[in-house]
Amino acid sequence: MPVTERPILLTGATGFVGMAVLARLLAGGHEVHCLIRAADDAEADSRLRAVLQRVEAPSTGRAVAIAGDLTAPRLGLGDRHDEVAARVGTVIHSAASVSFDLPIEEARAINVEGTKRVLDFAAAVPQLRRVAYVSTAYVAGDRRGTVYEDDRESGTFRNSYERSKHEAEAVVRGSDLPWTI
Repeated sequence: MPVTERPILLTGATGFVGMAVLARLLAGGHEVHCLIRAADDAEADSRLRAVLQRVEAPSTGRAVAIAGDLTAPRLGLGDRHDEVAARVGTVIHSAASVSFDLPIEEARAINVEGTKRVLDFAAAVPQLRRVAYVSTAYVAGDRRGTVYEDDRESGTFRNSYERSKHEAEAVVRGSDLPWTI
């Protein structure tokens, strides 16, 4: 990791996309602090070690597990919120519920409200470089043909996942933070 670069906070490291992101970040020499839904740091660390083994990433000490929860105030970090924010420089948000059959309010609690909490966290990062939000092609709903990334229209949503990810992406786009989707 370059000396001037601060660690990256990654949400969703135990999900399919998050595992791929984590493996690439570690291969690139980055230090990654992984916010993992767990009762405590020991459980989060156990889950992270399993992910590292699954993606065949070397145990270099550059992946740090932090117990947290997107659905809780301050990401479930409590008194550690500001200390974690002071350590990192980039936030990559890949955590989401990918269930197509959740009731819409449950999907929104995770995908939309969780995204708002991640953005609130990022706003508390004193040396924030960027927030990267992992979205999905499903934000277009059932639209056909070419849909461009700056096209804000949507088709009809077939499920709560599509709708909640579309709404979460709109939250990111409305943020004053430096973001990439």
